[in-house]
Amino acid sequence: MQTEQTTTPVDVITQHHRYTGLAVNRGFRMSDVLNDHSSDLLEMCDTVAVDCNTAGRSVRFDQLILRKESILMLIPKGSHEAPTRRRNNYVAKDRYGAMLALPGCILSGILCLPAKAGPLILMTENSSLPGFLGVTNVTLHSASYDLGFSQCDVAIVRRRFIESAQLTAKSLPKLEPAAS
Repeated sequence: MQTEQTTTPVDVITQHHRYTGLAVNRGFRMSDVLNDHSSDLLEMCDTVAVDCNTAGRSVRFDQLILRKESILMLIPKGSHEAPTRRRNNYVAKDRYGAMLALPGCILSGILCLPAKAGPLILMTENSSLPGFLGVTNVTLHSASYDLGFSQCDVAIVRRRFIESAQLTAKSLPKLEPAAS
């Protein structure tokens, strides 16, 4: 019997801090945890918080609770999460090249939106999109956050904090689903 992973190593970026540690996920993908409306909190453990305004001053926490509403972006690290569950929930989406500005940083990558929804749905406040969206193949440009890297596979961005967005005029070519 295989046990579900209960934590995921992450970097969480807020407007004033970077938190590096283990996010409690109880076997779910981090995007599902962040978009879960039954809780407005994210639990973390073994976490180091770095104050972005004081030249790297840091504090270590054994247990930490973050308000989801303060999260600008979460970057999962390590292996991909819950691949079987993800494959079973596959929904066709259009892929767009994206440049997104958030407080303190700009990221570029690929954003997936529901098929035929169009790119304007991203910035519409009352859209049907979830509060947190995944961006893949990310390049991060920031003068505020020293993450120790400028590229990552995935960043989960809080849609409400997107200040501006530029998307490709047409969706990118479709990818073939991975064979089982």
